[in-house]
Amino acid sequence: MDALTGLPFPNDERERQTKTGPRGLGVVVGLEVADVDAVACYCRSAGCQVTVDPVDALWGERYCECVDRYGYCWKFFQLLPEQKNDGLDAAYDSWFGPAAETNVSD
Repeated sequence: MDALTGLPFPNDERERQTKTGPRGLGVVVGLEVADVDAVACYCRSAGCQVTVDPVDALWGERYCECVDRYGYCWKFFQLLPEQKNDGLDAAYDSWFGPAAETNVSD
């Protein structure tokens, strides 16, 4: 479960609607799946609104998000193979800029 507060969640209309929506949940239910693309197609065919199409994230997962017909927000993800992602350092750099190098002298 994600609390939808702070990074990486923007303060945009989608986030505000999820927090104050008909259920007022303020959370996203996340599930690891074997095939994010297939899940996104299934969700569309079941009448869900896909709010984030399948995408590879810097933090090493492929994910999509949708809102079901009852107003619940879902995140489906699968971990990417290690060689396909840049890890948490790349996510940190994309959010905050490259980390400053520190040199420690003896």
